Amino acid sequence: MSKRIRLMVGKALVFLALTARFLPFTCAAVPLDPRGAGLGGAYTAVVSGPLAGLRNPAGIVDSPGVHGAVGALRSDTDDFVLGVSVATGEGPAVAWASGGGMIQGGLAFYALPELKLGLGISYRTGPGVARGVSLVLGGEYRIPSVRFGMSLHNLGSGIFGVGDPVFGYIGAAIEAVPGITVVGDLKLSPTGSEVAIGGEASLWRVRFRWGVAVHLAGGFIRAGLGVGGELFGIGMDLAGGLAGPEHHPFFSLGISAGIPAWW
Repeated sequence: MSKRIRLMVGKALVFLALTARFLPFTCAAVPLDPRGAGLGGAYTAVVSGPLAGLRNPAGIVDSPGVHGAVGALRSDTDDFVLGVSVATGEGPAVAWASGGGMIQGGLAFYALPELKLGLGISYRTGPGVARGVSLVLGGEYRIPSVRFGMSLHNLGSGIFGVGDPVFGYIGAAIEAVPGITVVGDLKLSPTGSEVAIGGEASLWRVRFRWGVAVHLAGGFIRAGLGVGGELFGIGMDLAGGLAGPEHHPFFSLGISAGIPAWW
């Protein structure tokens, strides 16, 4: 990709990150990250890049250099998600992201060669919602062909003015055969727990995704299909599916790119 195109992409990402409105997101059945939507929400163990803090902040450290990401969700309600991360090759990473009525700053690092840890500080904002601060903790452990991830959300929210219940995710990803990964997530929450199962297959330079999630007590949450790849060095992800008890259709689009150090 030419320097001119990379310069334009980098400027667009930074401009959007600095000027976007932060909108409340009421359709909680659909993940904001397009990759997560395509996997049916089963992506705690595989989430990475500038938007990782919205699910598992440990994934922030997976994108060395300066990266930006933008996502748009079209459903019964609309939302945008934005993120920027700065990371060294194997060192700590910092990130900023917004989405779902949240603005979040995050830090992630390698505690061990196979173990990543992350911390996010979230500020909830938007029309008609209580404002306040909470913490997000995350971790990811890798061994050959297997990943485990976990995250805890809304920590300390009662102290800092929100009072939302604490909930968490536990996830795993197994590369069943070369090029095909099976993923699973368990969400534990006092307001209702859920399980999600999905997969991702790579064919040439294109990644195909699928996934479904249901309530542990019974009931449909979401089903998604997605595709991702690179075009002129710019990562692109598309996802679509159905969500909620009324099976509302949704469509999600995301782009991500490295912002050149010389920009």
